[in-house]
Amino acid sequence: MVEGRWPDVVVLDVMLPDMDGLACLRAMKRSSPRLPVVMLTAHASLQAGLSGIEQGASDYCLKPIELDALVEKLRIAVEDARG
Repeated sequence: MVEGRWPDVVVLDVMLPDMDGLACLRAMKRSSPRLPVVMLTAHASLQAGLSGIEQGASDYCLKPIELDALVEKLRIAVEDARG
C-alpha cells in the first residue's frame, strides 16, 4: 500500500492480521528506505522493539499511547527523515 502513495510517516502495529509487523517493516524499508515508521504494540516486548529499531523503525511505542505523545513522535520521525 505504501508504494506509489508516499506517506510522510507510517504508524505500524507489530501484530497484524495477515503479516508480522516486523516483516511488513522490512518490506516497506526495502521499497522506501527513508520512510519513517513508528511501531506500536500492546505486547510489551523489548526484543520486538529492539528488532524494529535495528530494522529501521524510527521509534517504538507501547499501546495505549496518548494521542499527543504519538503525534509528537510522528513529528520527530518526519523531521529526522527530512534531515
